[in-house]
Amino acid sequence: MPAALGNRVLAASRLLLASVLLCLALGGCAAHAPPARAQGVAEGTALDPAPFRPLARWVALRFGMDELPLPAVVASRQMLESTDRRMNLARSGERMRALYTPGIIVLSPETWDPRDPLELSFVVHELVHHAQIMSGRQAPCPEALEEEAYILQNAWLEEQGRPPLYDPHWITDRARCR
Repeated sequence: MPAALGNRVLAASRLLLASVLLCLALGGCAAHAPPARAQGVAEGTALDPAPFRPLARWVALRFGMDELPLPAVVASRQMLESTDRRMNLARSGERMRALYTPGIIVLSPETWDPRDPLELSFVVHELVHHAQIMSGRQAPCPEALEEEAYILQNAWLEEQGRPPLYDPHWITDRARCR
């Protein structure tokens, strides 16, 4: 990788990390949903990348990328809750279902099911953040990065014949620069 491109990717990674952390603090980056049915995997499980490859291709196409390298994906309630304790992300009565930090997606071990479109939609949302870093995506403010993630998550769900999770007005409010 040429040095200039490497520096640009590093700078974009730092910006997105700061953006995601700020967005998380505002409650916008972590994927939330009502309690799910019993399913899951053991705490700390490194998840098989097979179900994520088609999702990464789907996201890459929307970013005009040839491919999107997969980040590590782990199922860990401990990681989700420790992040929530530090940043108070979960809304009342809800538990975090997913989050992204550069290089890793963390999913809920209690609900993970690679056959469930809702669970996969949370991965799509977090892969959008990964693609934002990889493509050097810029935004006028950290919150604005969420708009693309929620819109693409909804679009993916609709392609699966599922209703969208997030109302466009809610997304607009979440993505508003503060």
